Amino acid sequence: MGPPSDDDGVASLDVGQDVFISHAFADGTDAAHVAQQQFQSRFGLSCFVSKDSIGVGRLYGEQISEGIAEAGVVLLILSSRALTSPHVAREVVIAAEHGVPIVPVRLTGEPLGDHLNYWLAGLQIAQHPGGLDEESCAELASEIIELIAERNRPAPSARIQRFTIPFERVERSERMEPPPRDSGSRVSTATPVCIVVLVDCSKSMNRRIGGSGLARRVVVTDQINMLFEELVDQSFGETGRLPYFYVAAIGYGDVGDRDMGSLLTQFPPDVEIVSIVELGDNVSSWVDVQLQVDLPDGTSEVQTTERPVWIEQRPLRRGDTLAKAAFTKAQGLCEQWVADWPNALPPIVLNITDGEYTDGDPRPLIRAIEEIATPHGNALVFNCHLSDVDGDPTSFPTAADAESFSGNRARLFEQSSELPRSMVTAAQEHGYDIQFGARGYVYNAEVHALADFFSVGTAGRLRVR
Repeated sequence: MGPPSDDDGVASLDVGQDVFISHAFADGTDAAHVAQQQFQSRFGLSCFVSKDSIGVGRLYGEQISEGIAEAGVVLLILSSRALTSPHVAREVVIAAEHGVPIVPVRLTGEPLGDHLNYWLAGLQIAQHPGGLDEESCAELASEIIELIAERNRPAPSARIQRFTIPFERVERSERMEPPPRDSGSRVSTATPVCIVVLVDCSKSMNRRIGGSGLARRVVVTDQINMLFEELVDQSFGETGRLPYFYVAAIGYGDVGDRDMGSLLTQFPPDVEIVSIVELGDNVSSWVDVQLQVDLPDGTSEVQTTERPVWIEQRPLRRGDTLAKAAFTKAQGLCEQWVADWPNALPPIVLNITDGEYTDGDPRPLIRAIEEIATPHGNALVFNCHLSDVDGDPTSFPTAADAESFSGNRARLFEQSSELPRSMVTAAQEHGYDIQFGARGYVYNAEVHALADFFSVGTAGRLRVR
């Protein structure tokens, strides 16, 4: 059915969007469209006015309810007509019932009325009697981004559980001949490994990840922190923590006042590769999390523990997908690593992105990274593709699996390294359904698949022969 045509309140929606805009239909769409244009073009916040997003034949009331329930925030535009609209009133109630934050914007000095006074009690109401413009939308966007970030941060009982990186390590006290390439060599202080994580920090990473109500940047940050925690735990030997691993975390897009830089801000800006010992000694902060623990008697209980944070999650307000620049940086870091550690395990580059590149084709750089080698094998490049386009999640496909891929999906698959046989074998031994010939590519990853991306991308290279 079509939208109501009297003094009705209608809302912007696209299920799972960042901002649901509630306004009076009889006002026209000027304020809603100003907000939509400003939020999308300047801040990467997705939102739609109703006439753009509710198709013919869709159940209007159902779509409105779903849109509110699954939105990050409701922007409530309070015009004279909105104050008396029964549809705006219902939208406010639905938002409150689902716990969706409401950002009210008042365009008139008229009284709110008993109903709105009740539901908006205690909320700070933005006053913009002259309407919405660039400046007012910037203020609102800043508040909305903060609210979405707060809502998307998992509660302690809901934080993603840690995953285990399966590998063994040995210390070499005697001189040994280097093994053949791709042998699944053991990690040691004599043969450490460098893991370079590239993180897309463009503004579209504020959007939610598939199969979850969490923002992509929140999930990605949590998973990187858990990867680092696992590496720190695995680095303990009889004499304390040992430098088995070296890591770098490079963000590209919105990295504070720069377009690219290290996300490990507790270190000086020119220190981009750090040992796991240095990382363990320089935790940024700690958070309390609750884990459900299985007990020997078959029961379980919830236990609270502290977890380290090295990379702090934050809203992203700008930024393009500068993959060419990021892989240029990764190539330099890998070359530096191999020059410093010529007999170490080859480096691994893990790239997490959700957008099409905006600064040129990175493929020559990726091929150059894959040519970097040590006696133990060649460097690897993995890509995790968090796409807006509908499609079934895919993890570690083969060339046959990828025959139907097109566009950016096909390009990112082609830009991902084939998994060495030792890595495939290690993954299979730990329950992953991965075939020989698979590439290090994950598409439309849900939370669990993103954890697998990190786990498979590191564990297999480090397995014992």
